[in-house]
Amino acid sequence: MTYTVTEREGCTLITGSVPASQLAALMGTGGKGAVLSTDLARLADVQFAWGQPEDVNALEDKLRAENLRGLMTGIPPGQSGLSEEARRWLAVGEQGLSSCSMFWRFAGIKPDYLNDETHFNHPHDPGDLRRCLLLLEQVPEFKGRMGEMRGCSPEWDALVDAWADLCATLEAEAPDWRNPDCKQAAPETYGKMALVLRSAREPVAEQMNVHRNGPSIDVGRLR
Repeated sequence: MTYTVTEREGCTLITGSVPASQLAALMGTGGKGAVLSTDLARLADVQFAWGQPEDVNALEDKLRAENLRGLMTGIPPGQSGLSEEARRWLAVGEQGLSSCSMFWRFAGIKPDYLNDETHFNHPHDPGDLRRCLLLLEQVPEFKGRMGEMRGCSPEWDALVDAWADLCATLEAEAPDWRNPDCKQAAPETYGKMALVLRSAREPVAEQMNVHRNGPSIDVGRLR
C-alpha cells in the first residue's frame, strides 16, 4: 500500500491506500480536536482529510468556490443531461451515501462518492436525513419524486411512507438544519427513524427466524 500526505492550509490530505493500523497514528498528528471530513476529502479528490474544525470549514469553502468556477468553464463529461442545479450539487453539495443513492436513482448517474456501491443506501440518522433534504431543496426537479425510492429496499419503502412525518419532526427539533455548522440535537427524529427502520427489518428477521435486539436510541446529532 502506498500513499502520500500533504498539508494544505492547516489540513492533512491523504492520497492513496492507508493501512488501518497507520491511519489512527496519522490522524493523531492533527492535534486535539481534529475532525475527519468526508466532504473535504471529496472536494479535494483525496481518500482522507482532517484538521481542526475551523481549518476544515475554511478549506471546504475555498474548494467549493474553486469547483464552482470550474463548472463555469464547461459541462463535465457524462453530465450533459443534468440541470445546472444537479451539476452544482455534484460539484459542491454536502453528500453522503443515502443522498448520493437518491441522486443515482433520480438522475441515473452514480456520484463518485458511492465508489463501488451496488445498492441504494438509506438514511440511518438525522445527519443522513438532513443531507437528503438538502439534495431535494438544491435540485428542484427532484422534489416530489420520493416515491421513486420505493423498491430500492425494505428500508427505503418504510422511510418513504414515513418521510413527511420525519421531515416535519426534524424541522421542529432543529429549525437551523440547513446550516452546515448546525449542532442542534434531534433525538425525536432519531428515535422515529430507528423505529421505522426496525419495522422494515423485523419481517425479514422473522422469515429467517433470527431474533435481534432493537437498536438503542441515542441522541442523534446533525453532524
